[in-house]
Amino acid sequence: MRCRWQAALALASLGVVACAKDLDPQPAPTGLAVALFDPALQVVPAPTDLARDAETGLLRVPVADAARQPAQAAFDRYLNTLDGFPLGSTLAICLSAAPDAASVADGLRVLALPREAGAAATLVSGLRASEPTPTLDCPVLTTRSCDPSAATPSCAGSQRCVATNAAAPTVGRCADAGYRVVLKPAAPWQRAQSYAVLLTRAARAASDGAALVRAPLFELVAQSHRLCAWDADGRRCTYNYTGLISSTARRQAAEALPQATPEQQRARAAELELQLATQLEQLRRGTDRLLQLGEAAGVARTEVVLAWGFTTVGMNEALFDPAAGVLPGPGNDLIYDAARTDAQGQAAPLIAVPGPLCASNADCALGTCQREELRSGQAQRQCSTRATGATGDWRLYAGRHVDEPAQDWALRRGLNGLDGCSTTASYFAEFSAPLAASSLSAGGELLLFDLTTPGDATTSAAFGLEVGGRALTMTPRVPLAERHRYAVVLVSRRGLAPAGATPEALTSASAGGLADEQGRRVVASPAFALARSPSPLVDAGGKSTVGVLDDATAARLEPLRAAYDPLFRLLEAHPVLQLAREDVVLFWTFTTQSITEPLTRLRALPYQTLAASDAGRPRWSGTLATSFEGWPAAAARSAIGAWVPEGRFTSWNALDPATDALRADPGAGASSSVPFLLVLPSGTAPAAGWPVVLFQHGLTDGRGYLLAVADRLAQAGLASLAFDAVFHGARSVCTRHAECGCAANSDCLAEAVGVPGRCDVTGAPGASPPRGPTFTCSTRLREAEPCLLAVPLAERRCATGQLADSDGDGIPDASGAAFLAASNPFALRDNLRQHVIDAAALLRGLRLGAAAGLGGAVPVVLDPARVHYLGHSLGSILGVLVLATEPLSSGTGPQRAVLNVGGAPVVRIFQDTPDVDFAGAVDALLAQRGVRRGSLEALRLFHTLQWVVDPGDPANFARYLTQASLPDLVATQQQGAAVTVPPKQVLAQLASKDGVIPPERQTALASWIGGATPPSSYAVGHGFLLRPEPGLPAATALAQEQAAEFLRTGQVCTPDLGATPPRCNQPPVGP
Repeated sequence: MRCRWQAALALASLGVVACAKDLDPQPAPTGLAVALFDPALQVVPAPTDLARDAETGLLRVPVADAARQPAQAAFDRYLNTLDGFPLGSTLAICLSAAPDAASVADGLRVLALPREAGAAATLVSGLRASEPTPTLDCPVLTTRSCDPSAATPSCAGSQRCVATNAAAPTVGRCADAGYRVVLKPAAPWQRAQSYAVLLTRAARAASDGAALVRAPLFELVAQSHRLCAWDADGRRCTYNYTGLISSTARRQAAEALPQATPEQQRARAAELELQLATQLEQLRRGTDRLLQLGEAAGVARTEVVLAWGFTTVGMNEALFDPAAGVLPGPGNDLIYDAARTDAQGQAAPLIAVPGPLCASNADCALGTCQREELRSGQAQRQCSTRATGATGDWRLYAGRHVDEPAQDWALRRGLNGLDGCSTTASYFAEFSAPLAASSLSAGGELLLFDLTTPGDATTSAAFGLEVGGRALTMTPRVPLAERHRYAVVLVSRRGLAPAGATPEALTSASAGGLADEQGRRVVASPAFALARSPSPLVDAGGKSTVGVLDDATAARLEPLRAAYDPLFRLLEAHPVLQLAREDVVLFWTFTTQSITEPLTRLRALPYQTLAASDAGRPRWSGTLATSFEGWPAAAARSAIGAWVPEGRFTSWNALDPATDALRADPGAGASSSVPFLLVLPSGTAPAAGWPVVLFQHGLTDGRGYLLAVADRLAQAGLASLAFDAVFHGARSVCTRHAECGCAANSDCLAEAVGVPGRCDVTGAPGASPPRGPTFTCSTRLREAEPCLLAVPLAERRCATGQLADSDGDGIPDASGAAFLAASNPFALRDNLRQHVIDAAALLRGLRLGAAAGLGGAVPVVLDPARVHYLGHSLGSILGVLVLATEPLSSGTGPQRAVLNVGGAPVVRIFQDTPDVDFAGAVDALLAQRGVRRGSLEALRLFHTLQWVVDPGDPANFARYLTQASLPDLVATQQQGAAVTVPPKQVLAQLASKDGVIPPERQTALASWIGGATPPSSYAVGHGFLLRPEPGLPAATALAQEQAAEFLRTGQVCTPDLGATPPRCNQPPVGP
């Protein structure tokens, strides 16, 4: 006999009907509302532990006929890999008459059984009952006979012919429809937990309010005394006391052996009788235990009309529940609106992260409450800013719920403006229990596929564990290609039962791939098991093909299943992997975002915006000086001939002060004056002008740090040029009060309102008109019209007060503070990209002779055909962006760069840095969002931050320095043909004892850059290029020598700190 199992549930909720051996069907008492229980008719409550295999501990749900019900068969096979029922299971019972649904919920007692001896069971409350549904799957037998095998059984149209004898397929009775009631728990069941379910007489019939009564068979198994004599081993019956079993055994023996002698039939009947008695007594004993637990909880045995038990799954589960928002990722195609179009009808896919659910317009602080079809296939009510039914250029879920914090809404809205997912961040999947670290080293079970690249495009990735082993991370070893679709595949292979078991018998042991700490398999979630089905979840008529899904839920899940099916077929047909889809416990796809095109356009922006004001003849301001007043005493100048300490060039500010990120139209920004520092060597300049090195300082530093290396560059005949990165040096703005100070000769200490040392971070909401923060140091913060109010953020300075410079190095304490913008990753991303605009404006001026007027009567000439780059720390990070998009030297001149202690990806640097200040900033960000380090929420936050920063992260541009080339939009427009940015010669200088940028982040960036020049590593700390390290002062001199000579000649000398004296050994010349 094969049991039929039933369920009614929302997505991923299950109910399973258990099997028992055949007993004669017992008709329900007429005129009463009966809680049906009849294994012969396959009518038992669900879920039930009677469906568990005692030997393997796994479920043994009969598998549907795969030829007729392929999707059902696939799901049945999934259930049989579990050691208990899914946590979303609903309870289902059959009744002979319609009950009052509320009374059924009131009359149900669910007890969570104690895990430890001596502990008491606990009551589970909050179950909600569905309205009773008439169904022939809950048959109520009549006295009318029928033939179940006949094409048209002789039953009424509303009846069903039910087989009443498994050995005689032509014998049956007509049955009316009973009623099914489904009860849903208020919260998922606990994992690996056993429950007792007791339905009491408090449940009433809807018609007359009469209490429900027991079914005849349950009346039998609910007895407190034994049904048979039991053997000494306590394993089987030796003598049956029950007439029902005797009559059933005699009938089955006669039908099974119709030609046998009476003696043979009696012998067979005696054998069957003890088998059936043993099974029925086992059922009685289990029921008796449940009823005793009920009595201990205050439920009298006589009040119980139906009782059963079930156990939930305890195996480690790969969590996946789109309806609850539980998705691997966070980047996932289920939050990617690939079908979106803009106002012109062109494809414009965007991320679509939903917000909190709304019930009415009153829940929305922005927008109205509308029903939205989520990418996961679910329909939910979201706060939306689009008109109902409107199409065109709008972002999904752009409204804001009243309970959504402003920073969360801003982050979500920004994400929903991206056209894809991260190329560098660590993706992760969550599990219900810790994974074994050793199971991650298996081959062919943890995979990353590039689905956009034809053929066998597996991609190298590192898999690891976080959050105590409950989060499996996937980190690309090399940044992923932009606008490509990828798939992550996680496998835990099934293990067959020992020899002699049935072919489909499984064990809980892992046969390869992921495993828990006890070596057991990892299992898929119910929702994912449905999504990996090889057959549709709905038929041609829109009806569900799987018993656990109603039609609407099946229809919503089917597009996901259909999208996944080709990928599973690819895995099954793979010549090496040949993965069975039942072994794939989790699978997700994501599409990466655009990376390079926005930056190449930003690099070209100054050529478009500044030409209108300077007519192609830019001029830098400043005075070339041959006296060195203000030159730091500690900075060498043995080869320095002149300098411009306070120069200015015109750039284009594309940052929006309202968001601190780039404007939607960067061309709608404004020109800005950027300070620079120029140093020239002594002696006569070459005929074409001085070769020049663009130096870029580190985080919190300023252009003045050029002076620490300028002399060594001058010794190599190289002029040097540096400018303050945005929000650094003279471009700093305050972000907190401690960054403000007061000039010693000012009278600001006497001010009564807005004391000195105050940063305007709140504005003046009570002024007329009210105003927002100016981020300036001021002594009059509450005036209606404070100075500099209209100045863009990137240009704000101290007003009556001033920025503090506590160490007197000429660089404000606030330098770099606004650049990091840890709470606004979009600002950090675009501060990085604004630097490309600034560098392009500077190099445009250099090529067009903007330096000529700096020298007065004697023009300053810099050679545009010999321009190189030297970056330190942040300067190296920014340098990768510049070098990837900018041809440093014009024409065919050399393109050389030295990148000192740069690293990537950016967020990973701050995530891993041992530096107290930077780590403190990260901790403050986590605290601001209520997130604990090491938690799943922290993992999600770091991924999201990197996702946002990616289009400005050097990791994504490193390969374009030596291995590939981006388009040069300026040259392409000028020449009328496609031109690419020329490759560079790049030397990376690494610090193996760096306490700021972790050495592994430096090594990663250097490896992604590649090229013919190997990196040079120094066993020193972070600042060794500019500041001699205690105990190893020679490292600074050798690093500067190595950098200067590489920029001058392209040759790399090898530092030898152990030599006496230390030296940089030049490479051999010639063969």
